Amino acid sequence: MDDTVSWLAFSDASESLYMRDDFRMAADHCGFPIPNGIPGIGPGDTVHFTAPVTVAANGSQLIELFFYGFHVDPLGADTIIKVHGKTFQFRFSDGSVVTVRP
Repeated sequence: MDDTVSWLAFSDASESLYMRDDFRMAADHCGFPIPNGIPGIGPGDTVHFTAPVTVAANGSQLIELFFYGFHVDPLGADTIIKVHGKTFQFRFSDGSVVTVRP
């Protein structure tokens, strides 16, 4: 059975990290980059997709989940921190969880 997701929650991180610059599910940029003066997406926050993304059953389709970097400052006043070496977790609207570890 196909699965459709419409949001993901940034549910866990090894430190306070905020996405500001580039995040996309498939081709949907989901409101990124975030304009100056607005806090980035951090632990406990939710990213809503512009339109729901449907993933075909049985692994017959590849959907790209792309994120470039994080900031320690929610407003992005610091430099970008590469995600390499960081542990964090996303929970999708269908209940599935993806954990990224170094």
